[in-house]
Amino acid sequence: MKQRKVLVGIAVAIFIILLLYWLLVAEDMNAWLSAMVPSTVQNLIV
Repeated sequence: MKQRKVLVGIAVAIFIILLLYWLLVAEDMNAWLSAMVPSTVQNLIV
């Protein structure tokens, strides 16, 4: 049971890190994608 709590804690930590990454980097990523990737592919991603 303890191992499950550790795994859940790790999953929550990873989720929070990804959420913060998305919130902080998403705007920069859009500008980078629009410069690097053709607009049709970007429409599929975004």
